[in-house]
Amino acid sequence: MLQADVEDLATPPEETRSTRTSHRCVLLTVKEFCKVLFPYDAQNEDELSIKEGDIVSIVSKAPEKSSKPSGLSTSPGAPALMETKVKSEQGSNILEELRVQLRELRATVELMKSQHKQEMKQLVSELDDEKKIRLSLQMDVENIKKVLSK
Repeated sequence: MLQADVEDLATPPEETRSTRTSHRCVLLTVKEFCKVLFPYDAQNEDELSIKEGDIVSIVSKAPEKSSKPSGLSTSPGAPALMETKVKSEQGSNILEELRVQLRELRATVELMKSQHKQEMKQLVSELDDEKKIRLSLQMDVENIKKVLSK
């Protein structure tokens, strides 16, 4: 672990400290520390590579997505209420579409089952016919053998 990492660990949460990068000074508010569970290789210049086991300080987090808007307003046409209504309508439309698709799939499965039964009956019938023909041919062969042996 580098000396800078040890100093970062010693910094208490919510303390503001400055970090010098080249010639500029950036103020960071450290809220918490986390241990890296999976390595990550930087894909772009503005990203950092980290290794498993590294300790990183969390400066800010992306807001968590929620199904409920955070600021509800009671005024008519408020964006938060409209967004909820639109999402609700979209959700019920999607749900209805899925129900229709499910009904169609069930009907298709039932149709395929009945077709399969019919095909199986036809194959069994054809197999019985083939068995009869084979038995008849075997009897003819036996009769021919008897005639030839006399």
